[in-house]
Amino acid sequence: MNTPPRPKTYSLKPTKPVNRWHRTTGVTVAVALIYLLATGVPLQFSDQLDLAAAFVTNERLLDWYGLEAPRGVTVSGRYSYLDGMLFEDGVYLTAAKRLVGTVQTEALSLAADTETVWLVELDGERLIEATVIGNIERIGMTSNGPVLETAGTHIVPDADYANWSTQREAPIDVNWSVVKPANPSQEAATQRLFLHRMLTWERVLQDLHSGRFFGVIGIVVIDLATVLLLILVGTGLVIWWRSRTPGQIRKFGA
Repeated sequence: MNTPPRPKTYSLKPTKPVNRWHRTTGVTVAVALIYLLATGVPLQFSDQLDLAAAFVTNERLLDWYGLEAPRGVTVSGRYSYLDGMLFEDGVYLTAAKRLVGTVQTEALSLAADTETVWLVELDGERLIEATVIGNIERIGMTSNGPVLETAGTHIVPDADYANWSTQREAPIDVNWSVVKPANPSQEAATQRLFLHRMLTWERVLQDLHSGRFFGVIGIVVIDLATVLLLILVGTGLVIWWRSRTPGQIRKFGA
């Protein structure tokens, strides 16, 4: 009676510690590299994506950064001002030193700070900036159009608002613009608009990429990922060295 052949058995060699380190480190580093690529590639194209001018409006993200808008909103007509930012009808208009006053003609809305006058077409299609020599103290309207007051001197524009010149005689029918503190609802609305201009997506991606977004823990994790990458390279070299044949070793050392 023939005895059936025994099936071949294979014994697996235990995985060497260096192999286990290499495998575990490789998986961890792969996750870290995917994260760094996801946050780093958009930063490489920041100018093309205009990330520096793309502002965060998500309230939770703004709260995560702990951002708070200052107080002290002033308003005049359609405009509100807070800490260097001028808004018109709830939309950011431009940076300004302070709000001196605003007036409106049939076709234009004008706002002034201490040295600049902004002319905005009522349809919102165009913004014109005019710089005036002197410290603008007030802006008002007369029967002939807008007028500025700078240290007792009155400045008026030409018909096209292209040039501003000193008026010899002081106007007598000026209705001067008044700037006043905002009421609670205006204050809150302008503060919200201000917050929506404080944080850019470029800054968020930079913080995510460096780990700063998550505080000290995030920075430490990114640093550890760098260390693990070095370990991955080191263990890979060890495995490569051990896996070479004697002939390869001799050839290498020849």
